Amino acid sequence: CSGVPVQLGQVSADPNAVYSWTPNDGNLSDVNGPLPIFTGNSNASYQLLVQHDVCTDTLTQNVIVPQLELTLPNDSALCVPDNIDINAVISPSTGDLIWSASPDFSNPLNSNTQDLSINVFVNGMQTYFAQLTSQGCTVEDSVSVFMVGDQASIQGDFTACYGDTVSLSVLNPNPTFNYQWQSSAQLLSGQGTSSVEFIITAGTTVSVSAATPSGCFAQDTVQVAVSALNASTINASVTPAVVLVGTNVQLNASPVNAGYSYVWTPNLGLSNANIHNPNAFIETTSTYYVTVADGDCIQQDSVTVRVVDFICGRPTVYVPNAFTPNLDQANEWLYVRGNFITELNFKVFDRWGELVFETQDQSVGWNGYYKGKKVDPAVFVYYLRTVCEGGEIYFEEGNITVLE
Repeated sequence: CSGVPVQLGQVSADPNAVYSWTPNDGNLSDVNGPLPIFTGNSNASYQLLVQHDVCTDTLTQNVIVPQLELTLPNDSALCVPDNIDINAVISPSTGDLIWSASPDFSNPLNSNTQDLSINVFVNGMQTYFAQLTSQGCTVEDSVSVFMVGDQASIQGDFTACYGDTVSLSVLNPNPTFNYQWQSSAQLLSGQGTSSVEFIITAGTTVSVSAATPSGCFAQDTVQVAVSALNASTINASVTPAVVLVGTNVQLNASPVNAGYSYVWTPNLGLSNANIHNPNAFIETTSTYYVTVADGDCIQQDSVTVRVVDFICGRPTVYVPNAFTPNLDQANEWLYVRGNFITELNFKVFDRWGELVFETQDQSVGWNGYYKGKKVDPAVFVYYLRTVCEGGEIYFEEGNITVLE
């Protein structure tokens, strides 16, 4: 049978003989052996030369390969469920033909093996198989029948990440169909084909319609949601952001959602690298990255903790001991000076203990006025309490002289 390996040659081979097969047409596994394997698709005739010392025997081997042909129609699509005829063309005209909806030909569809056609009712995608047996050989073929709707189906609803380029394809496309896609999302490519690409920035409905050469029409839709995770919604923060060596800080990632996973890197010094708000022990200026995932999308943000070496007090924090609010545009205001101050309470009293100025804002200074009038030149007492970055508290009291 065509393509079926068959052993040729002398079963009782002579180990002292020299064998040679002709012609060498590529269908014999070994042209210099006594028992080659023939694998061919058409009739052939071979000569075997067997040499014994000075004598040579010549044998002829004819190989007959029955030429069976079985042809079924091309795959087709139906607009609606219907009965159809499937016809087979066979050669030779004699033989047994079995029809089945199973590739193993169980449950044959015909009782008469001479039937060259079957009539079937199709209401969904189905493949039909035919098997022709003649002259001891077998050949098979198959044909698939689709409903138009089967070849216009796209995947089910899904969630995409903001800004993603999403590919959508008809699951079982037909090359003869004209596919038209519609969506509020930006279409990048593929209009008129079975595969397209969209840029997704908001939830949308994507629909595809299929039109066949015979005038059938089908449509399918899919809902595309957009994950709430995107670059603008993820934020990493730290409190405080500037610290002394050996300080504990509080990291935080937002938004906080029980369905999200969080991973902080590097994890050195972290209380727990897999929660949204770990504590971190800081020994050097460090940048921490947090990766947030919701099962569909992943986003990342970072935050830097800066380590500084300063004293929460003089000379980092100080109050000038005099100023001249005399409208000469020089040294007109009194301010608390210093860096890394996070909280402040500054009070100035006159010699009788009356509060003449107070502020909790380092950018707010005293211009030497009290109740709308300029104070007389004198010595005033001040009290200062500050909290510096890192949480250290500093207290100071002293004198300020108001000069002309």
